[in-house]
Amino acid sequence: MEAAASSWRRLGRLLVEDGLITEDQLDEALENQVRTRRLLGDIVVELGYVTPDDVQRALANQAALATGERAAFGTGLRSELERRAGDQPPAPILHLVTELEPVEEPDEPDPGHVLMIQLPRGYVLVEHGGDAPSPGSTLELPEVAGGTFRVEALGRSPYPDDSRPCAFALRLHESPA
Repeated sequence: MEAAASSWRRLGRLLVEDGLITEDQLDEALENQVRTRRLLGDIVVELGYVTPDDVQRALANQAALATGERAAFGTGLRSELERRAGDQPPAPILHLVTELEPVEEPDEPDPGHVLMIQLPRGYVLVEHGGDAPSPGSTLELPEVAGGTFRVEALGRSPYPDDSRPCAFALRLHESPA
C-alpha cells in the first residue's frame, strides 16, 4: 500500500508531466484556484490550456496510480496533436434551423424481403419485392419446385450486411404436377 501512496501525483503535476501545460500555466491556474476555490481541472479547461478530455485522462491516470494499477493511458501525444490542430482556422459555426421546408425525397426502390424456403434437400433463398409476409400466412411459390408454403417466422436476412427482413417458410404440400 505504501508504494501506491508514493506514486500518487497531483492533477497539476500530471498535466505538466504529460506536456499538456507548462509550469507557468500551472502556477497561474493554482493562483486562480486559491482565489476562487474551484477545481483545478475546471480552471485549466476554462483558461483554454487543455480540453475536458485531457483532464479526464489525467484524473483516470491519477486514480490508477493511487490504486497501484498500471495506467493504460497515452503520453499526451493526442492532446498535443489536437492542440497543434488548433492553429487551423476554426470550423464555421452552424446555426440551428427550427423550421424546415419540406423536401421531396427521391423515390427509393422497394428493398423487398427474402424468403428462406426449407426443402427436403436444403434451403432455397428467394428475393421478393414488397413487405414480408406475416407468420402463419401461406404462399404459392411455383418458382420453388411448386407447392404451398407456410411462413413460420420472420427474422433478418441471412445475407451479410443486408437489412431486409427474411420470412422462413415450410412446405405444406406439393402442387399437382
